Amino acid sequence: MPSLRARDPARFSAVTVGGLIAADLNGSLRLACGKVRDSLLGIRAVIGGGKIVRGGGRVVKNVAGYDLPKLFTGSLGTLGIVVEAAFKVWPRPAVDISLAAPCGNLEAAFELAAAVQRAPLAPLALDVVDAGAARYAGLLPRPHVIARLAGGAREIAAQLAAIARLSARWERAGADALAALRDFPALGPGDTSARLSLPRRELAPAALSIAREAGTFDVDVHLLAHAGCGIMRLRVSALPPSSPIAFLRWARFLCRKSGGWCVVECLPAAWKDGFDVWGRAAAPVELMRSVKQALDPHGVFSPGRFAGGL
Repeated sequence: MPSLRARDPARFSAVTVGGLIAADLNGSLRLACGKVRDSLLGIRAVIGGGKIVRGGGRVVKNVAGYDLPKLFTGSLGTLGIVVEAAFKVWPRPAVDISLAAPCGNLEAAFELAAAVQRAPLAPLALDVVDAGAARYAGLLPRPHVIARLAGGAREIAAQLAAIARLSARWERAGADALAALRDFPALGPGDTSARLSLPRRELAPAALSIAREAGTFDVDVHLLAHAGCGIMRLRVSALPPSSPIAFLRWARFLCRKSGGWCVVECLPAAWKDGFDVWGRAAAPVELMRSVKQALDPHGVFSPGRFAGGL
C-alpha cells in the first residue's frame, strides 16, 4: 500500500508528499498504519542559508544520524523545505471492504465500536460519526460505526462472521460515503473546525459531553471520532449572531481536564483576535524557538505559522 494513500489524508488528490509530512496529515487509517512519522524512514531538506541536511535513510536497516524526520513532521514548513522522503510501505490487501452500522444514539455507537475493538478483529479503520456527519456522507441521519476490513479472502470471511455477531445492522459503505468522511469536516462560510486529541478511554465521554452541551453555546456541532486512536474532528457552526469562541474555550477545557488538547484548525478571521488556535504547546516554546533558530536563523520559512508565533 503506497505510504501516501496509507495515511488517508483529507483532499487526497491535492496532497503532496511534502505537505503530508509538514502538516502531519492522518486519517482513519492511523489505527492500523500509525502516524506519518511511524513510516517515514528518511528525509532530505533545505534549511536556512540554502544548506541541505539529511536524516534517516532509505531502508529500515540503514536509518542513521539525527532524527530529522520526526523533527520535520508536523513542523508546518517552519524549519525548512522537504525535498526528498523515503517511506516504509505495505502491500495492498487482496480484499478491502468497509461496513457501516447505524445506531440508535451516539452512546450506542461508541459501545458498538468498543465491542469491535474487543473482538478478534484487526480493522484498518474504525470510526464513529454522529447523525450530522452521517448525513453529510450520504448515510442515514443517525450515528454510525464505520469499520474497514482488509486481508485475504479467507481472512475477510472470518472477520465478516465475527463482526456480524456484534450487530446485524452492518451494510457495505460505498466509495462516495468513504470519500466524504475522509474529507470531513468540509466547511461552509463561517464554519470552524477543531481536532481533539484525547486518551482513548476519554474519547467517548468527551464526544457525549460535546453532543449534550453544544446547544447551550448556540452552536451546531458535527463530529467524527477515530475510535482506537483518541482523535475527534469537529465541525462547528455558530448560530448568528453568536460566536464559536465560548464553545471552543469550553472544548479546550474539557480536553485538558481529560489529559488531552484541542487545536483549532480553521477559524474565520473575524474571531481570531485574542484567541490562540494552538492552545497548550506540546513542548516548551523556548525549546521550539531554539530549534527554529538553529535551522532557520533568519526566519525565512513560514514565519508566524506555528505555535508560539514561530
